[in-house]
Amino acid sequence: MNHRSDFVKYQLIYILGFLCFLNSVLGQQPFGQKELIQSISNDGPTLSFIVDMDLDGRPDIVSASAADDKISWFRNLDGVSLFSSGIDITDHAISVYSIDIGDIDGDNYPDIVLASIDDNRAYWIQNQLPNNRFSDPKVINYNFRAPQSIQLSDLNNDNRLDVLIGSQEGEGVILHENLNDNEEMFGTAQAISTNAPNVVNIRTADIDQDNDQDIFYTDFENDAVYFVENNNGAFGSEALVANNIDGAFGLDIADLDNDNALEVIYTSFRSGTVSSSTYLTTGNFSNSMIIDNLPIGITDIQAEHLNSDSRIDLVVALGVIGGTV
Repeated sequence: MNHRSDFVKYQLIYILGFLCFLNSVLGQQPFGQKELIQSISNDGPTLSFIVDMDLDGRPDIVSASAADDKISWFRNLDGVSLFSSGIDITDHAISVYSIDIGDIDGDNYPDIVLASIDDNRAYWIQNQLPNNRFSDPKVINYNFRAPQSIQLSDLNNDNRLDVLIGSQEGEGVILHENLNDNEEMFGTAQAISTNAPNVVNIRTADIDQDNDQDIFYTDFENDAVYFVENNNGAFGSEALVANNIDGAFGLDIADLDNDNALEVIYTSFRSGTVSSSTYLTTGNFSNSMIIDNLPIGITDIQAEHLNSDSRIDLVVALGVIGGTV
């Protein structure tokens, strides 16, 4: 199966996209009912991200759409679940299936990195909201084939956000170090994994509590979630978190049950399940636990506090696109 063709080049027959807000509650059931944030009839959100873009103390939502090449900002208006209509950040995010957000240039405002699968490039966008705008996309990497996943993380403990990029066409995962240089913000590519055939999402977290960020990614072709341990800037071989995830796609890491241990949260594109696994010992994880069953086509999941309670909430992006996958 040509997954690049399946996801990018087939005719867009029907597109239905919406964002769901899963608010966790106390009691026997760990998560409450789904709350619709935004429904879009023809330009479905491929993914979403939760972050305070304008530093007003309220977590906003940033959504990217591969259907219309846009990245949009939904401003949080009340600190709970009332959001503005989408505000365009850029309409030049060509076939974007992954973004990440963090302060790249040290000015405290969250910037954006994105993977543009059709032009084989990764970019970053500078947040210039003090001047009421965002910069045009700036190139990080010109020659990485079909970059579909991207993640910011300080992987060498120098207090600067580096960038990880994953390929949809067999080039694995690479790392670009943040040089903190406005002329050339990121360094040359370093290989992290060359074995993954179709990396669709990357996340990092200190899963083993050794004070460095470990790497996780979903592999759509292998229906699996993988883990690469970071040992003070030296990276190990990939280890399995979960398999038999039919079209493994969305990914995040959080402490869902307030037990001071992190769960790996992942979604199935083909079956619509949202599941999690808990880290047990080095390289070992618990069996999958299903959190919810949603419509097919889940492309992203984010775990964050969206209100004033102490529980983690989940935002899920669904982009159901016509064609056979």
